Amino acid sequence: MKVLVPTALARSGAVKKWPIGAGICVLLVAAGVVVDRLQQRVFIAGDKPVNEEQIRAKLEADGYTNVQIRRDENWFVVTALRDGKPADLAVNSESGRLAVEPFKDADEE
Repeated sequence: MKVLVPTALARSGAVKKWPIGAGICVLLVAAGVVVDRLQQRVFIAGDKPVNEEQIRAKLEADGYTNVQIRRDENWFVVTALRDGKPADLAVNSESGRLAVEPFKDADEE
């Protein structure tokens, strides 16, 4: 497939450099997504969408009480108690993974 390019662009070399720059940008974004995904701890296994009922059941099975859940875009924001200690968690609704920060569970200081 032949792409028609204005003569000034073809002479300047900008057309040839554009695909390299775009490729680098795509790789950087993909790397950022992978690193972010690796940093998130699995809360509900399966790497698929989860719902509020699944999160509540998991927390209660793990000994959490007074579980309060609210939706915030792609996250379920959770406050609960475990052995009298407060826990603040955020669960990604698309993957079932926990947010890295600033949330902590009752076992963390």
